[in-house]
Amino acid sequence: MLSLFKSEVFWIAITGIATGVASTAVFIAVRQLRFEAWLRAYEIWSADAFTKQRGEIFAFLDRADKTVPSANTETALEVCRKLDEFAGLIPYLPKRRALQVWGVPFAKAWVLLSTIVADERKKSKWPEKWNELERFGKEALELHPEVSLQERVAPEVIPPPKSYFLKRKELIYALVYPAVLAGAIVGISVRIALYPSITDNYFLERISLGSLLVVFFCASFLGSEKINTYPPRAMLFDFLELLFMFAGFHFLGLFLPERTDPPLATLAYLILIFLIPLDMIWLQAVREKPIHLWELRILAVIPLAAGLVFGKRSWWITPSVSTFTLLPIYLYVFTPNWYLRVRQALKLERGG
Repeated sequence: MLSLFKSEVFWIAITGIATGVASTAVFIAVRQLRFEAWLRAYEIWSADAFTKQRGEIFAFLDRADKTVPSANTETALEVCRKLDEFAGLIPYLPKRRALQVWGVPFAKAWVLLSTIVADERKKSKWPEKWNELERFGKEALELHPEVSLQERVAPEVIPPPKSYFLKRKELIYALVYPAVLAGAIVGISVRIALYPSITDNYFLERISLGSLLVVFFCASFLGSEKINTYPPRAMLFDFLELLFMFAGFHFLGLFLPERTDPPLATLAYLILIFLIPLDMIWLQAVREKPIHLWELRILAVIPLAAGLVFGKRSWWITPSVSTFTLLPIYLYVFTPNWYLRVRQALKLERGG
């Protein structure tokens, strides 16, 4: 029995089983998340006060100029707030189905409220305000052009001019990011494929830390989708992240499949720890909230710090660290609304 527990094959099998169980749990969690998002969406949409306000604003579609009178501005602003809250749930719903169900009313809302949104952004000096409403409203209007022959005045500032914004962003996220990420994925895949023929005593350490770097890389890439500004300093921070990512893959020996010498895992851990505050600096550069879900960032640093200190003591520590670090990354990227609701419920329960 003792020899079984010392067998590396046994622990690889256990890891495979655990991965399968975790994948099933993630699949069930995603389905539950979608169900909860549908419930929340219907709850917002069918609320009596919002239904009444929405009907009051939609009545102005019959006006020739399709504008909301100044006397109804407060009601229009409240409708904007609710629609933006509703649109924030769309990433967690089947998008095609959401457009089928709510596309027409959102198209009507954007025709009426686009000028209200533009005015509110200027007044509050917050150019990203109600971005979710704008994004889903425009998509709905493209799908249902019959709602209006011509879209009302689009809000200024967003998106910035192509020469200022899109060219830099396209260079980083359409060219450089995929090149580094593809190289890392190929390196990991080749090393896995060659594992039976090459004796590598550090195989699990390389693969687990390398896979964690890839996941972090993908999470960073996904986090860039919704940004509406991309100043030069944000591009600089992205280049720094790319350089550190590349260095991390190099220190793990993933670009050279024949390498069997010990990986520089300590440096890879330091890079992963450093990337977390770097992401917060990047968020501030693109005018997002850098302290958003700060406790999940701390939760990610804790196992990484443990791996940095104790990683060399046993072969199973690094794979365990990688597995535990995946949880806060998953919560931060894929289920932030669900997590925020749970956090708020716990806060209210403690307050009570």
